[in-house]
Amino acid sequence: MHKVKNIDKITAKKIYNKNYVDEMYFLFSHEIKWKTEYVIKCIDEILKITKKDKLKILDVGGGFGFVMHFVGEYCRSKNIEVEKHFLDISKQFLEAQIKMNPDFCSAKCESIEDSNYKYKEFDIVILCDVLEHVYDLNKTLQVLKYITNWVIFTIPLEINLEFFIFNLFSRWYNFLYQKYGHVRFFSYKIFKNLIERSLGKIVKYYYMNVFQLYLQKEFIKQKIQSKKIKHKIYLIIDIIGAIIHKINPKLASWLFCDELAALVKVY
Repeated sequence: MHKVKNIDKITAKKIYNKNYVDEMYFLFSHEIKWKTEYVIKCIDEILKITKKDKLKILDVGGGFGFVMHFVGEYCRSKNIEVEKHFLDISKQFLEAQIKMNPDFCSAKCESIEDSNYKYKEFDIVILCDVLEHVYDLNKTLQVLKYITNWVIFTIPLEINLEFFIFNLFSRWYNFLYQKYGHVRFFSYKIFKNLIERSLGKIVKYYYMNVFQLYLQKEFIKQKIQSKKIKHKIYLIIDIIGAIIHKINPKLASWLFCDELAALVKVY
């Protein structure tokens, strides 16, 4: 697993500040329906197996609270009661999550590694684009194993040919750390080995086709209007990636950066 060296946890406060939150709003607000669709697919699988009519859900690093909001709406449409809990190291994000979900039950501003939840306290824990930010991966997985029976992950698949080439010319992985706080990077194989060794079994997984998301008119408009050549390259990659994904999603993720959604049964 590729990792950024010499990580200082204090820099988390520098990265996840108000400017970061404001900058991320455009991306979060445009990708939310796409991302929530996969989270709901995973929840449907859980409901098929457990037959529960009430879910206690913890959202770790839940951004602006959009995922939990739409998950709550979906579950209510199925007559399933949802108890909402939030955990985030960013006070600004936590405030946004509470604002988006006024029916929340609890909210804690701390890391998953330092949390002290009770044994099997939650039916489901959701980590959307969180694992790549986690400093102490082993401790995080130990905590998840203790506090829940089901985990839903989404992660960017950043070990691929595209990023390998970018890294040769621009120290790309260090850029992802400095800009977005990514301290480790995954392929599906790396993620699968990690989960099956330390957490449980992957029941379902989906290559999410981020290429199609970035071909929405809002993103295309940004890239076309930009004067930077790299944005034109990104647009070409999205077009090619979307075509390859239709034929072979796994191959597309080897060539370019896609995202993965995975449902894990904890053992």
